[in-house]
Amino acid sequence: MIGQKKPEPLYSTLSHVSELSDRIDDFIVGLADRLDNLQEADNAGDLKEANRLAEELANEGVVLGFEPLADFAAAVVTACERADAETVHERLRALTEVVQRVRLGHRGAA
Repeated sequence: MIGQKKPEPLYSTLSHVSELSDRIDDFIVGLADRLDNLQEADNAGDLKEANRLAEELANEGVVLGFEPLADFAAAVVTACERADAETVHERLRALTEVVQRVRLGHRGAA
C-alpha cells in the first residue's frame, strides 16, 4: 500500500439538484448489489444478462450525473456485445474501481 495513492471520490454532477437527492442516494446504496449481479452473470457466462445489467447501469449513471461510471459500464456493454469474455472481465474490474470511488463520495463514506 506504500506509494499507492488513495482513490479520489467520485460525485454526481447533479448532486446540487435537490429533486434527485434521494434517487442519487438510492443509486449509490444499490451499487454493490448491482455490481454483484453483473459479476455473477459474467461468472455464469451469461453475457446477455451482463449486457442488460451493464446497459441499465450506464443509462442510470448518465441520468444521475455519474458520467465516468456510465462510460465504464458502457465499455462492459461493448465487450458483452462482442462476446469477448476476457475483455468483459477486464472492464468489470475497471468498473468495480469506479464504483468504489462513487461509494467513497457517499455521505461520510470517505
